Amino acid sequence: GTSLGTLFSVVFPDLLTVACMIVVLGYSGLRTLMAGLRKIKKHPQGKPTATNDNAVSSSGAEATVIGHKTESVELTGAVEVSQELQDIYSRDSSLLPVRKLMLTCAIWILVLLCALLRGGKSGKSLISAQCGGPVYWLVFFGSLCAMLVATLGL
Repeated sequence: GTSLGTLFSVVFPDLLTVACMIVVLGYSGLRTLMAGLRKIKKHPQGKPTATNDNAVSSSGAEATVIGHKTESVELTGAVEVSQELQDIYSRDSSLLPVRKLMLTCAIWILVLLCALLRGGKSGKSLISAQCGGPVYWLVFFGSLCAMLVATLGL
């Protein structure tokens, strides 16, 4: 995808490249949205329910393989799961992880803002930074540090 996008941006006019990006990303986003809505309709409470697709052992442990039937899972002995692991499971079991979506949107906005502030060879900077000048590189490395902090902090 990246190679084709680079080739298109060199060969096609900017308007056509942007139109192609809008069509491809719009189609991809629509398919993802429809898949998410199907999952939410299947499990309206936001969490999977025990069905024939889920095997529940006598100890209450549930094994799920998405899209496949599973055999019953029997655990021998006592199985202890740490509280930290239980918290991670409960946070990640939601079909709509609002916190993760909000963080992702915040990072996208940060990247967009940094790109607009920095500018580039064909786009003018919002703060009049010259491409290759000290302000340009300050914004570039500042955004790089912000992305590193966001990645390590999340």
